[in-house]
Parts: sequence; C-alpha cells; structure tokens
Amino acid sequence: MAMDKIQGSSLPAQSALNNFTRTGKAGESGRDEGSAPVGRDASGSGTAGDIADISVAGKQLVELKQAVEVGKAALAALPDVREDRVAQARERMAEGFYHSIAVREKVAERLSGVLGALDADSP
Repeated sequence: MAMDKIQGSSLPAQSALNNFTRTGKAGESGRDEGSAPVGRDASGSGTAGDIADISVAGKQLVELKQAVEVGKAALAALPDVREDRVAQARERMAEGFYHSIAVREKVAERLSGVLGALDADSP
C-alpha cells in the first residue's frame, strides 16, 4: 500500500520511488554530476551493493555548516563586556565630555532618526 499524499500535497519523491520500483536503481541516468559514491560492497571495490551519492550542493551545505560552527565558537570566545570601551567611557564622563553641546546635538540627531523610523513603521 502506497501513500500518495500527505495533508493534500504530493510526496516529492514519489516519481523517484516509482522509478526505483521499475528499474531497481535510484535513477535512469546514474549518479548526479559532481557526486561521489559513498557505499562499497564487501570486497571494497564499490561495484556491487548499496551506493549513496552526495551531490555537490550537499557537500557545500556541509562545508557551510562547519564554517558557521567555527564562527559561533569564535563569537562565544569573545568577552561580553569590552573593558577598554568601558574605561574610555568612564574617562570621558569624568572629564565632562558628554555634557558638551556637540555631543548633546549628536545624540539628539540620532534619537530623532530612530524615532522617525519608528513613526514611519507604525500604522
């Protein structure tokens, strides 16, 4: 008994399943271009037995996932607080830097832009 639909949508691999049932092979044309056989038979020659093909796109996805994991690990190694920036801000506060007219105007300008963007997004 075969199930043709799940929740009203056709199974995407139904034609491949029908092709396999007719021919006993995964596809008429053999392996995809750029794919490599993974399985081997008992003798190791690769001429009989099960074979799994991994496409070029599949290999690229694996490499991309590995790169993302490396990036996540590097990001996790960074400190949550940059002590040098905190020290700089404390020095500026002690010197009165943030009380200057130029700084106040810059902060007001940036807040105006943020508030304007929020007003534009609201209905």
